[in-house]
Amino acid sequence: MVKIAMTGLAVVVAVAGCLTYSAGLAQARPAFKKQFDTKYMKNKSSALVKAWKRSSCNACHIGGIKDRKNRNSFGEALAKLLNKKDSDALSFKNRRKNPAAAEAAAKKIQDAFTTVEKLPSNPKDKTSATFGALIKTGKLKMSPKTLPKK
Repeated sequence: MVKIAMTGLAVVVAVAGCLTYSAGLAQARPAFKKQFDTKYMKNKSSALVKAWKRSSCNACHIGGIKDRKNRNSFGEALAKLLNKKDSDALSFKNRRKNPAAAEAAAKKIQDAFTTVEKLPSNPKDKTSATFGALIKTGKLKMSPKTLPKK
């Protein structure tokens, strides 16, 4: 009887662990980073690639992938144009279900990058360098991996 109970408990713990792990994976938005890499990190001789070496979630987020709520100014500008549905349309499952929607989402994301490139990097200073100028010269700041101390 004890052996059956222990086996049942082990199965419950294993299932709970799998569900917890997969729920955490479902929260990530890798589609935006993949589109960023496609647009800005493809050209290995670009100033941004030379400055950063590789991209990171910190291109848009202050706390990286674990903190999607706190964005830098580049991320804030993109957040006004994009949403979760845009990312979800590019998931493997949704791409197979509806390739046209995935293609439309990819185009929307790329168009959002193009739009944000034209915006001033400091929203309070309209004369500040545009995001596009910072990207072109490799001077777009990558946020630190952790939130600033309060």
